[in-house]
Amino acid sequence: MKKSFSALLILSILILSSCQIVTPMAVQNSPVTAITQAEAATVTTEATVASTLAAPTADVIEKVEIKYAKNFTLEYKEGYKLLGVKTQDNPATVQYALVPKGTNPTISEKDAVVIQTPIEKIITLSSTYYPMLEQINELGTVVGIDDDTYTYNETIRKAVDAGKVAVVGGDGAGSLLSLEKVIELAPDLLMSPYMNAPIFEDAKLKESKQTLVLNADYLENSPLGRAEWGKFVAAFYNKEVEASLLFDQLVVRYEEIKKFAAGMSEKTSVLVNTAYQGSWYMPGNESYVAELLNDAGANYLFADSVGGAGASPLAFEVVYEKAKDADFWLNVGFAADIKGLVAEDARYGEFKAVVEGKVYNNNARMNPNGGTDFYEGGVANPDIVLKDLVKIFYPDLLPDYQLFYYSRVN
Repeated sequence: MKKSFSALLILSILILSSCQIVTPMAVQNSPVTAITQAEAATVTTEATVASTLAAPTADVIEKVEIKYAKNFTLEYKEGYKLLGVKTQDNPATVQYALVPKGTNPTISEKDAVVIQTPIEKIITLSSTYYPMLEQINELGTVVGIDDDTYTYNETIRKAVDAGKVAVVGGDGAGSLLSLEKVIELAPDLLMSPYMNAPIFEDAKLKESKQTLVLNADYLENSPLGRAEWGKFVAAFYNKEVEASLLFDQLVVRYEEIKKFAAGMSEKTSVLVNTAYQGSWYMPGNESYVAELLNDAGANYLFADSVGGAGASPLAFEVVYEKAKDADFWLNVGFAADIKGLVAEDARYGEFKAVVEGKVYNNNARMNPNGGTDFYEGGVANPDIVLKDLVKIFYPDLLPDYQLFYYSRVN
């Protein structure tokens, strides 16, 4: 089924803004591969650290804490782990009892879905799981995905082309899940974001007794909270300890960059997104985007007028009046250059950021179909995203750093 890329972009804006759809790894074209080059030598190579970590033994169980994520929990019970996922509309928590293979503990939670671990085959219905699987060297367990059209991860794209990974549908653009392919692949589980919740109610899928796991990472308003879902993914492989150690290092890097920006006495002003079909969707002041901008030391111009964690549609005239003189303009959609941007609306040419050449887009890493790594690897690497933003706003703070996810629109 063909997708509307325009609709997907707006969906990405809404989800990134609301957090209710924008990695250190050891594979080609992953953030760690590039970030260890000269332009980002200060970032720790987490994949190297991961390779030195040992999984916990049966005698000594290291317990992992969840510190930033608000929408999942991890508890250690007698003989099993219990994951809980909070949904947007349902006050009840969906629970998964992760039981080591070869054991048969008594599960206290009667409604919990029992899953034998470590799993060996997974179908993923969101590309944000790829970097988290790469962190723990388990990307090779992916046997099926929703769609690869806008997937950035080269390993996955090549595997699809080679017939090693199947496209099964069931994505956020509305394509139907191929139950026949799912049954043929015989995965240990399917992992899906909340936006694909209708598949959880599919009668035929239930009858086939496939194990469905809800991953609500996109509900997190905090960049660190969203990245912490790497622990959730890793728990199904009994590798949450490895993921936790990598995450702790990420937090250190993130906080260090945040401190750099916090020292700026005068904050630069920022505008984000573009108008779409007459409306300009602006992230709320409690959103994922707003927190990133705040941590980067920027003055997000709509923080005082657009509330909440979602994105609100504003009239062009409202944005023009308030943000025409913004120092910087980020995330300008499909525009490949300033000429293309102004072609969308001549009034864009009057914005200060356009006149002064301070327009940046998050498409520095893009696949041939326009899918960007910002919405994939960037989710697992908020420290690199933050570093990009600080470099854009205050280049003197990071004189030797080269942008990774962002690029200037010329």
